[in-house]
Amino acid sequence: MKYSDKYNVWTKPGTIRARSTVAWAKPAGAWARPAILLILVCALALAASCAGQKGGGMQISVGDSITHRIKVGESWESIAMEYYGDSGRASDVARYNGMDPAIAPEPGTGIRVLLTTEDRRKLDRLVEAATFYNTGLELASQEKYSEAASNFEKAIEKDRGFTDAIYNLGVTWQKLGMHRKAVDLLSAPDMKEITTPEYLYALGVSYFHLRNYNKAKDAFEAVRKIDPLHLKSLFSLAVIYEKKGRLDDAATMLREYIKAAPDGAWRDQARAKLENLKE
Repeated sequence: MKYSDKYNVWTKPGTIRARSTVAWAKPAGAWARPAILLILVCALALAASCAGQKGGGMQISVGDSITHRIKVGESWESIAMEYYGDSGRASDVARYNGMDPAIAPEPGTGIRVLLTTEDRRKLDRLVEAATFYNTGLELASQEKYSEAASNFEKAIEKDRGFTDAIYNLGVTWQKLGMHRKAVDLLSAPDMKEITTPEYLYALGVSYFHLRNYNKAKDAFEAVRKIDPLHLKSLFSLAVIYEKKGRLDDAATMLREYIKAAPDGAWRDQARAKLENLKE
């Protein structure tokens, strides 16, 4: 990681995040783990060609039945969320398999997940989104950021709720120096509910590079409300406070950073900055 005297802030805005599953997954981990194309590894079987009632009376049209093997930690709710994007259909999944929705499924058990025609179309779109997304991750790891951005955009076109792809596209714009586009993307209404430190910090970085120090400060302070010892936010806040003439606040941030940070060049840099503030 390189320190930029031009911007006086971390030049590595964040890590490209990877989606853990195809359907409606929460962001987790760094970019080394690609999306898992569930539909390609599940056994597909043609469902019975009739319409009927399932669970709470939802009408079922002809579709596919997917075989799913229960993994450790999975619940009926997580399975319904994974395939339908709706945990409220958990009871339907359990009852379709002749099981009690109140009892967690046993790991290793094989179950069938019935997909309506519309469910299947939706899942197909998610698989296409995951394919573009994984390609984007691979290109980003090769520092081919323009091509990566194109693939993340295609993933978002297929799945408008793919927040990992939105986040990664924003970080890719940052890598390309396109901070206005990153801000527009990361501050869009769809991202308002995302309050993880990584998202907020990435937004703050682009505001900083656009010299909107007030909004950058707000973003970094929001990170600290979630993670008071978020090191990059501490350092970045110290830089902003110094720019705004709030030298006591800058010194406080640097002391907190020095206390929490591991030994290394960044900690040495923080010590040097603190000494300069004392002069």
